[in-house]
Order: sequence, then structure tokens, then C-alpha cells
Amino acid sequence: MTLEPPFAFIDFEASALIEGSWPIEFGWAIVRPNRTIESASYLIQPAPHWDMAYWSDESQKVHGITIDDLQKEGLAPKVVA
Repeated sequence: MTLEPPFAFIDFEASALIEGSWPIEFGWAIVRPNRTIESASYLIQPAPHWDMAYWSDESQKVHGITIDDLQKEGLAPKVVA
């Protein structure tokens, strides 16, 4: 099987790397060899029922996204979905 461009990629960042964690960013890109055609990413506000105990400071060090970033710049989960 041979795949032909363009290719689509999706990526998620999470509040932690454990069961019970929740999504904090969704991104996607459509690419051809050597260039991106289109891309976007969206920060996701924590929903009121998401347990803040599942926030990992270690994960924050990796992705660089803070709770403050999510609250100020994030969109409601249903909007991102």
C-alpha cells in the first residue's frame, strides 16, 4: 500500500499521563512533503466536573501549558469537540 499526500495529523496534550486525566489541547495539521497546508490548535478550558487532582506538574513541564493559560485562552470542551 502506498500513501499519497496530503497527510493529516492530530495531536492531543493531556493534564497528566494517568487514567482520569483530561484533554488540555487539540491540534491538527494537513501537510504535503516539505510544507504545511493548514493547521490549528485549541486550548481546552477545564470543565467544572473535571477533577483538578488529575493535573500533573510534571506534564506541565513537558507541554508548557498552565492552568492559567487554559482558563484565560481556552475554549469550552464542547466548542473544541
